[in-house]
Amino acid sequence: MKLALMAWLVFFFGFASEILVDYLMRSYDGNIKTGGLPPSVWFLIQIALAALSLLLAFKATSPLRKLWIRILCVAAQSVVAFVMYFIIGLSYICTAGIDCF
Repeated sequence: MKLALMAWLVFFFGFASEILVDYLMRSYDGNIKTGGLPPSVWFLIQIALAALSLLLAFKATSPLRKLWIRILCVAAQSVVAFVMYFIIGLSYICTAGIDCF
């Protein structure tokens, strides 16, 4: 249970920190549409956070005996996390005025 909670916290606090750094860099630049983290760094951080979180989530399922049940639990959590990540990321981009529809 603790590792599953840790996986969620690592990803979302890491993502929130990344958003904060990006926003502060854009604000310091003076133009919210420019500056910020480079796209390669932006996505590399997210990939690293996701990989670490998936590893922690998979370790959290160690009491489950069957591998397919463990994978199913992690996959279900991953789908929920991806939807939340998508909504939070899109909200940040649109509400900050970086790029809107």
